[in-house]
Amino acid sequence: MDPIITLIVIAIIAVAAYSLIKHYSKEKTKDAVVEVAKPSPTQDLLALNLVIRKAAIGTTLTVRCESIIDKLIILFPKIEKHECASGEFAWTVNRIASEYLPNKCIMPFIKLDTRVRDGALDEFVNNIQTLEQELLDIEALLSKHDKKEFDNKSLFLKAKFNAEGKA
Repeated sequence: MDPIITLIVIAIIAVAAYSLIKHYSKEKTKDAVVEVAKPSPTQDLLALNLVIRKAAIGTTLTVRCESIIDKLIILFPKIEKHECASGEFAWTVNRIASEYLPNKCIMPFIKLDTRVRDGALDEFVNNIQTLEQELLDIEALLSKHDKKEFDNKSLFLKAKFNAEGKA
């Protein structure tokens, strides 16, 4: 066989092999991306619920925290389907569930030594009460169809719960 023809055949085989490898590696990358999807806010809240139960913060506080978690889980689909709820409103409520509730309200209290918790109890209960009231307000707001009121509430919640970690 002529050396030029041999080189051409080798080049064609190399290009075909490269194309096949590239094609199959793209499929694996897409599959890997799907598997590494971020957990939903609901999954995060359910995990937080387990942490609360393990922390043994008392029956009353546990029930109140679980009530907030349950309300948030119920609110997520309602907010997504509501015609006046903007993306920013949904983002803010998700942020309350994913950032404020676990990282600025519950976990700092749980991480305290049990002897120190009594001194922080009033602030913790106040934050829980504020969240309970805001969730009631959000539920009432969902029964209305006023876009401007949704936008105003979104700005209010964003400012209130993105502040220094206090409600």
